[in-house]
Amino acid sequence: MLGGGRPTSRRGSCWGPALFCVATALAFTRPIFEDLGNWGIQDWDQHLFHHAVARASVVEYGQIPLWNPYHWSGVPLLASPESRILTPTFPLHLAFGELVGLKLEVFLYLLFGMLGAQRLLRELGVGWVASLMGSSVFAFDSWYSVHLTVGHSWALNVAYLPWVVLCQRRALADRIYVLPLSLLLALCFLGGGVYL
Repeated sequence: MLGGGRPTSRRGSCWGPALFCVATALAFTRPIFEDLGNWGIQDWDQHLFHHAVARASVVEYGQIPLWNPYHWSGVPLLASPESRILTPTFPLHLAFGELVGLKLEVFLYLLFGMLGAQRLLRELGVGWVASLMGSSVFAFDSWYSVHLTVGHSWALNVAYLPWVVLCQRRALADRIYVLPLSLLLALCFLGGGVYL
């Protein structure tokens, strides 16, 4: 305690980076929240359609969304490789509708990816400022931004990758991290992230 200041706790030191990530993700996603009724270009309608059918199956008909009767002469919905019904954020679609739910997902996944990248970079020995900049580069790079702009909701699962790498690195020293690693990989796959 040089200069009579208070010692900073390890827990307290996490708030600064977390607040930076929240503020940055909010600033980046602000345009999609300016008019909640507008959706993006190209594939937004297709992905919203799949979310809307899944939501209608649950909310209106009280059924598990197994089948999409409105696409061609009917196609699997839950068994579709791009299905996002089993994501932890699917309840957002049930509560707020498919459009607002997807917009909230974009914010939450960007934030989750930024926090994961920042934690991974800190574990690799990168300083605070550089880890925050690195997490911004990860979350707002052109690949991710373009996929989200054109409505590829499966691309949201890229946010799991820094956490996957972090758990994989930790699992080399302590096998208990195989459990969260497995969970993250399953969430990535079950969230329509088969391309990843």
